[in-house]
This record gives sequence, structure tokens and C-alpha cells, in this order.
Amino acid sequence: MKQSYLFERFCHIKTDAQVNFADVWDRLAAFVLDLVFLVLLTNLVFAPVKKKLQVAILNEHDGAAQVYFWLMVVGFAVLFLSYHTLCIFFYKRTLGKKIFGIEVQSVLGDKDLSLGNCFLRSMTQLFSLVLCGFPFLQVFSHKMRRPLHDRASDTITCSLKKKGKVPDFIEKLWVKVVYATVVVNLVIVLFVQLYFIKSDLNSLTEFVAEPDYVCDDVSEAKDFWPDQNRASRLDVALAMFGAGEIGKECLEVEAQKYISFEQDLDKAYLAEAFANEDRSQISNEYLKKVCEESDESDACLLTKMIGAWSEKKWSAVDALLEDHPKIFSPFLTVWAIQHFERKQDYQKVLKLTEGLVPNRALSNFIGKYKAKALWNLDRKNEAEQIFETTYVNTPKDNQTELLADMCRLEAENNCTESKEHKACQWLSDEMYSGSPEYNQASLLSLVKAQKCGLGDINQIIVKYRSSIDDPRMQLFLAASKAKKEDKKFVAQQIFKNLIDSSAEPSYFTYEVRSNLLELANDKKDFEDLVDWWTKADGFNKYHAALGEKILKTLVSTKHWDLALKISQKLVNENFQSQELKKQLAVVFYKNNKFALAKKWLDQADHSNLMREPASESDFSFVRSQLRGSKP
Repeated sequence: MKQSYLFERFCHIKTDAQVNFADVWDRLAAFVLDLVFLVLLTNLVFAPVKKKLQVAILNEHDGAAQVYFWLMVVGFAVLFLSYHTLCIFFYKRTLGKKIFGIEVQSVLGDKDLSLGNCFLRSMTQLFSLVLCGFPFLQVFSHKMRRPLHDRASDTITCSLKKKGKVPDFIEKLWVKVVYATVVVNLVIVLFVQLYFIKSDLNSLTEFVAEPDYVCDDVSEAKDFWPDQNRASRLDVALAMFGAGEIGKECLEVEAQKYISFEQDLDKAYLAEAFANEDRSQISNEYLKKVCEESDESDACLLTKMIGAWSEKKWSAVDALLEDHPKIFSPFLTVWAIQHFERKQDYQKVLKLTEGLVPNRALSNFIGKYKAKALWNLDRKNEAEQIFETTYVNTPKDNQTELLADMCRLEAENNCTESKEHKACQWLSDEMYSGSPEYNQASLLSLVKAQKCGLGDINQIIVKYRSSIDDPRMQLFLAASKAKKEDKKFVAQQIFKNLIDSSAEPSYFTYEVRSNLLELANDKKDFEDLVDWWTKADGFNKYHAALGEKILKTLVSTKHWDLALKISQKLVNENFQSQELKKQLAVVFYKNNKFALAKKWLDQADHSNLMREPASESDFSFVRSQLRGSKP
């Protein structure tokens, strides 16, 4: 009767006293000899493939090289299995084993080895080889020197010459130390991997499966963002978009991720509204959803501010920000800074920019607005330091814009001190030394820099004649040249011709109207300027600066009725320049509106402004009258 496999395993298995198991070092030498033989055989059989592999590597054809490499690997595996399986099945030994007097026998009595056993033994040997030979170490610890491949195939490797020694304590201890070292290292690696997996899981909602479905600029900014645990990727994206550091595509990518995970939906809908601002219907639909998600969030507050801006209710924006106990989100702070800069409330601009420090990702935005706020608060030394630092660290594409803004401020102050026109100097150097690429803002600032003694209108025309394709700018340069040559009537007529095409408040509009203000001959010219400014539908820094400049000129020329008209509009628009407060006190006093004059006098006296406007003598007189002291 045929006996079961388990019966044979437990009843007929040989003991260490019944077999002459091979010596460890004989087995090692035989295996190495067989391995060398197989490597040589693989190189011989697969020589054409090896040659093609070398050619592919030399020609840097990575794809072909990988194919040929794996063909060599598979070929070696096939030869290894075939060689060991057939040699053991037919001869009980390989070439190496024959040389060292070793053969493979069944451990189950005198039973012959089957082809399956031999193949299983070869497969397990190959597997042990792939595992860097660690399973082979059991030959030093097993009492019959049987490593994994012998135990898996019910075989034992015997010596035909001498009996090997039973493993002693030192051998067993050495193997245990090796295994323990490997296990400890694997555990350490496992814990490290689990730590990183946990970190990834904590921010899983900020990512999607597709690696391209993230905005690289936001990822980079997030790495340097203050209080990273509090600020989400969407907070960072909204702040950077508001600061002009990323575009709509990047913002929309981040918004869609949060919508897909249904997290921070109020901010996600706000981001989608910004990203679709060119499609008003879609943008408005997203804006409606923001406050539905959370009516007390910063995203909802910004949505209300957007609604007030669209309806030109500038004071309503102030009320919203005042009612808000504290601006927590950087993205809300960024938009608030731009709002107060339009109003020329530079004290609040300075306070808000300082609240964003430090923030490396927004450093260019912070530096730009802080420098302009400090300049307008007459803290010019600090402004110049901030400007220089910001300029050096600003990307090349944005440097010209920063120079143009600062140069305009310097030139408006008539470059009274040599150290105060560094921006104009740098702008002039950059534009005269580089290629004549047309940029309207830079060119307008360069023309204005003539007030600082930098450049000449004729040089500018020669430099940029061929690159300017904007007919308005060509006319502007012609008018500036006529003005420089004291042909005031010609210059005035050309500037007037530019008015119709320059209705929107912009830097170009500002410069055209500023020149007309400087060329005004009679009250009619002033009336036209005041009438246009009070009717113009604009709320930006250029509109505010032009209104203040017109008012200042009207005060210096004693046109009190026109000054009152524009003052009322400035008050209604809620502009907050510190110098403007002095001008308003004078204008209201001269028009017998003493209560209003007292109000603006009180506000002006709280200012630390050191700059003296053209009407300082008038202001001193008004203050003495209202305070009851001598001028």
C-alpha cells in the first residue's frame, strides 16, 4: 500500500547520524564554481544580445538598453534553472559538486529524486540568490546543514569523501546576529516609511492622484509659508493670486482639488470666482455659494467686499473691514492692502504689510507696498532701504514695474534730494542700456524722470522711435518734446487730443491730465480738469493721486470754489492721504465751512507727516484761526 507524504516525512526522514552531510566550504566552493560557469555560458549563448546592449548604452538608447538587459537577466535565469534541475535529476550533482565530491540525495530514505523536486530545489536556490544569499546562511545553523532550498525539496547535500561537522555554538550565534541585524534594519526602514506615509496622509486632502494636478508655484510657496499647519494650499493660492504671483490657471487647479474633496468649499468657490472673472455669470454663481457655505469666514467677507467694489461703495468696504475683529487670512490681508492703497490710507497699508512679515512667498508684494507706504508717510530713508532690498530679490520680469512705480513717486516729489531718485536712476540705466522694448509704464516714468535730471526727451524719442507701435504714446512723446521746448500751446493741444482716448483712470490718463494741469493758463482749463475728475468713474491710486494734485494746484492758485468742488468728491470717495487732510482743512476754511475744516484739522494734527505741502502757510493760518492761537 502506498504511504502518504506526511508518513514518509515523519517516519523515514534521515538523521544526522545516517548521512555524511557535506562540509560548508566545499559546498560554497562548488556553488561559486557553478555560478562562474553559468555566467560564462550566458555570455556565450547571449553574445549577440550583449553586443546590442553595449551599442544601446554607447548610443544612449535607454529604452533599448533596458530591453536587452532584461533579456540577459531572463536568459541567465533560464540557464540556471535548466542546469541545476537536469544535472541533479540525472547525475545528482553539478559540475562544481562533482569536482568537490558532493551529491544531492533525498532526505526521505532511499527514495529517488523526482524532476519536480529538482526543479523546486533550483527555483528556491535562484530565489535565495535574488535575496542576496541570506537564505543560504542557514547552512551554518541547521543541524544537518540544510538551507531553504534543501528543506523545500526534501533533499540533503552529502559528501562522498568526508562527513561535515555539526554547526557549533559560534556558527549559530553568528547567523543569529546577521539575521537580527537585517531584521532591525528592516524595522527601522519600515518605521521611517510609516512616518512619511503618515505625513502624506495628513495632507492627503490637498493632493489628488495625478501628479500634474498641483500648481508648482503653490507647492514651493507652501514650503516657506509661516505657520504651515494653519495655512492650507488654498489659503496660499488665494494670497498669491491676490498679490499677482500666480495666474488664474494655477488658482483654478487648487480650487478644483478642494471641491473634489468637499473641503474648505467657501474658499474654493471664491477661488473659482476669481479664476472665472472674465465670465461674469459663472463668477457670480460661485460668489453666491461662498457665504452659503460660511457667512462668517474671511472668504465671505472678501465676497462682500467684491460686491461693494462692483457697486462703487468704497465706504462700505471700510465698514466691512472695521466690523471684522481681525484679519486672519493672508489672502484677505493682501486685498485689504490694495484697497487702502487706492484710498491712499498709507498708515493702514503699512500696518497690514507689517502684519504679513515674515513671508518669503509674498516678500515682493510686501516690499513693494511697504516701500510706497513709507515714502508717502515721509519716511523716505526706510522706504529706500525696503525698495532696494525688494528690487534686488524681485524676479527680473517684475523689476521694471517696481522701478516705474517708485520713480513716479520720486519725480512727483521733484527729486529734491539726490538720494531720493535712485529708482529713476536705475530705471534710466536699465532702459538706456538694454534693448528698446516698449513698456508704457516704464516709458512714462522715464519721461517723468527728466524732472530728476535723468535723460532727455530727445534721447528717449531716438531710443524708442522704432519700438513704439502705440500712436497714443507717440503723440505723448511729441507733446512732451513740445513742452520741453517751451511750446506750451502746441503741447497743450496735443495733450487735449489724447483726452478722448484716455477716459479710464490709468497711469497714461494720469500723465496726460497732469501735464494739462501744469500747462493750464486760465480758470477754464482748471474747470475742465475738475469737471472731468469729479465725473470720472474710477477708484484707483492714479485717480486719487491726480485728484490730490489738482486740489493742491487749486489751493496754491487760490481757486477756492473749484477746490471745494473737488474736495467734496475726495471726501465722498473717502481718500485718506495725510497731506490731503491738510489741504481739505484749508479749502473748507476758505469756503466758510468751519466745522468741516475743524474735523480735517484734527485728523491732520494726528499725523506725523513731515512733508510740507505748497499750502503750508495757508494751513498754519487755518490752524491758528481754529485753535485760537497766532499764526
